[in-house]
Amino acid sequence: MVAPMLSAKTAKLLVEQPIKSFMPDYTFLSFSRTFTVGSPICAPKMAHPTETDVDFFHHKYIDAITELFYAHKDEYAEPNAKLIIN
Repeated sequence: MVAPMLSAKTAKLLVEQPIKSFMPDYTFLSFSRTFTVGSPICAPKMAHPTETDVDFFHHKYIDAITELFYAHKDEYAEPNAKLIIN
């Protein structure tokens, strides 16, 4: 496929107009993000888990998240940060 030719008037406008006129006036800031990954939680696949099963793995998950938070809190969070899980 051949690209369409620009008319002389369009080409002149493209060259004379600053690139800013073709793009929104946004300022993009670069933010560095660090992701910390904890150890996996092994849970078997269950067709019909009981409420006890769900509670057991939920507590296991919450314990792992809490451990992960407090293990890396000093490095990535405010000194007096607290983990609140509702």
